Amino acid sequence: MLVIIGYGLAVGDVILEKFASNGWDVALVARRLEVLEAKAAEWAGRALVKAFAGDLSQPETIAPLINRIHAELGSIDLIIYNATTIGLPYDAPIEKLISNVHINITSLHVAFNAALPLFKAAGKGAFFTSGGGFGVNGAWGVPYGAQFGAAAKAYFRNFAQSGFATFKEENIFVSNLNIQSLVYGGVNITFEDTDPEKSQAFRKKLGDTVWAQANLEKEHWVDEVVIN
Repeated sequence: MLVIIGYGLAVGDVILEKFASNGWDVALVARRLEVLEAKAAEWAGRALVKAFAGDLSQPETIAPLINRIHAELGSIDLIIYNATTIGLPYDAPIEKLISNVHINITSLHVAFNAALPLFKAAGKGAFFTSGGGFGVNGAWGVPYGAQFGAAAKAYFRNFAQSGFATFKEENIFVSNLNIQSLVYGGVNITFEDTDPEKSQAFRKKLGDTVWAQANLEKEHWVDEVVIN
């Protein structure tokens, strides 16, 4: 069973499509429950897709949510942490800064730490972050505020690399999905898609790559896969 934390119509939807089409149960986590329930309803009769409201700016709620998903849907095979706040205005109040740090860092740790005993009890498990090229190239050449998201994506990469080294021998696979191109379809993408055919091909490549990564034999595990 797959849990997508920070489901959206770009990366999240591509992964949902690939895994649900191949017989996996999928739990979708995001703030807007009505959006998730509408998406889950699209899969009725084809796959078990269930919606769970989760506010990552409130990290104290995330561990109970992971445990609830486990109790309702059974053993969790893979969690993908796809949530990131990209931009932060220069004059953002301290409350906004703290909220964004929770989304980008705190809730990532809480989700992983909640999953860890479940994985250990099962003798296996996988936890992927979606780091992206933004975490490699930084925020050079973009407006102030975008460096906040770039730092988060870089942190995701480091988190995955450390987790990979620490937990591999316990049969727990931690890895980063380094997605280096825009994934069109998301509501937050304001750039015009000038080549829909190419964009659709990249969506397929993304889905196929994440699927392959999730099904690797242990001897082929890597701490990051680059998707470009």
